[in-house]
Amino acid sequence: MPVIRTNETVGGKGNERLFWLDIKETLIESIDEESVKEDGVELITYERVDPSEIKLSWFYRFIFKNGEIKNKSMRGLVLLIVLFGGFVTWALYVCAFSLVLVREGQNFTTFDLLLIVCLIGFSYLSFKYWFIPLWDLPEHRVIKAPMTFISLTEEHADIEMYRDKDRHQLTRVTRFKGVCPICFSDVILRNGKSDQGIPLVGRCVESPFAHVYSFDRILMTGKLFK
Repeated sequence: MPVIRTNETVGGKGNERLFWLDIKETLIESIDEESVKEDGVELITYERVDPSEIKLSWFYRFIFKNGEIKNKSMRGLVLLIVLFGGFVTWALYVCAFSLVLVREGQNFTTFDLLLIVCLIGFSYLSFKYWFIPLWDLPEHRVIKAPMTFISLTEEHADIEMYRDKDRHQLTRVTRFKGVCPICFSDVILRNGKSDQGIPLVGRCVESPFAHVYSFDRILMTGKLFK
């Protein structure tokens, strides 16, 4: 906890008294809900990590210059081609694969069944964790970055779509984080459904289901869910 300290000196002309900011260790044994409300610790403030500090995967490193792109630019067009072109290409591959398996006169083997299961599983994961989040980005404005976007050394990141002072639409890879005012642990954005019913919430890493906060990317604040 932050504290203000001062040196021991008598007052009077020529005698200076020094003040400085220090910290002291505080052990929290229990949380009183009434004191939480009175002290205002139900509010949290978020901060945004500079996009250049996020380590991207080698492919998206060429698309996102310093961690961000202009949507109406050549790099933005490349991203759209990767998004929709990848989806269309995979759909065509699934159709061609299905036609090969069901051609007349072919015996259906266990290996064919294994291929079908793998194909369905990979298609489901790609659709849910890569295509759907990117498709929702223009509406949600902030999403969790798919794992293909970031380096293996990064645990997580966020993708944000915003307007700059010139009203240009930009997309950047960043990370929103805060400090839990109850237990002083890190708060990061996580999935808010189905408990909170909204796409993203701030969850404390030490108590991710009890210390949950709303997320306002404009005000960069949040309130504790009751």
